[in-house]
This record gives sequence, C-alpha cells and structure tokens, in this order.
Amino acid sequence: LECSKPCIWQKMKRERLLKIIVAAITIHRIQHGRIEEDFEGIPLVNKIREAAFDEGSELYDTFSESDRLEFLYRIFIHLNVGGASNQYEDHVERYLEVTKGLIRDMLSVRTADSGEVVSTSRVLEVTSLGEDAVLFRKEHISNFCYVIIDPSMRHVTVWHFGYVPFW
Repeated sequence: LECSKPCIWQKMKRERLLKIIVAAITIHRIQHGRIEEDFEGIPLVNKIREAAFDEGSELYDTFSESDRLEFLYRIFIHLNVGGASNQYEDHVERYLEVTKGLIRDMLSVRTADSGEVVSTSRVLEVTSLGEDAVLFRKEHISNFCYVIIDPSMRHVTVWHFGYVPFW
C-alpha cells in the first residue's frame, strides 16, 4: 500500500469528502424513503459507504483507484465500517479526527531535502498466512491486517481486525 502523502489528507478532507458531506448533510442519516442497502454484509447506511463500496452509485468515482490504495483511505473506511456491533457516529469530523490520530501514531515521517514531508514507514497488507494457517476466522470484506514497518526506529506495528458476526 502507499503510505499517505500529505496531499491525500487535504484531498480527502476538502475535495472528496466534502462532496459526500454536502450530499448527505450528516453522513449517517439515511434519506427519508431510502431503503438501506447491503454490500457483502456491510450496510450502506451513509454516503461514505456508498462511495466506497457501491460501484453502481454515482458517488463511487469520488475516490479514484489510487486513492483506494492509500493507507489513509483504508484507515478512514475501516473506522467508518467498524464491526458487527458498531455504533455509528453521525458526524464525519469524529472519523477524520481518529483517522488523523491513527495515521500519526502508525507512520513515521521526515522532511525531505525538497521540504516535502514523506513517510519513512512501509505499510504491508497481509491477506494470507499460507495454506495451513488462518488469519481470519470468517471471510468478510471488512477483515484486514496491516504490518507497518518503521526502519529508522526498528519498530513494527500490526493492525488487525477479523470480523466476528454479532449473532
């Protein structure tokens, strides 16, 4: 995965998310008369989820394929989706605050000679442990496992979530 460039944060916050926020006013309020849809076990209860998962939606192109490969985007979407007993937040600002805090906690940065802030961490997405090992108890689209390597500090962070059905 790509480590987040400083510009992606501003891009997500200003260009991309504002389109969704304006369309939804508050991201988790379902429009009156709108039937809640489901995408592979994830309820599409807000415009952000619709933009992230529903390829048939006019909002799907809000995030480009390169945006979807950004670690920052992945953190934001994972927080928004949550788990089986997730209690949704009505305001996107909370998701942005936590995303920003997590990205700061998980990635190390330095200032390049050009003055640009660059990540020194490497993010790897783990999708399998091999034939005889199980990474996730149940296959689900919201499962994830990331290994973040900070070579300068000789530090490794593992961020793992395995979906467990509530019922």
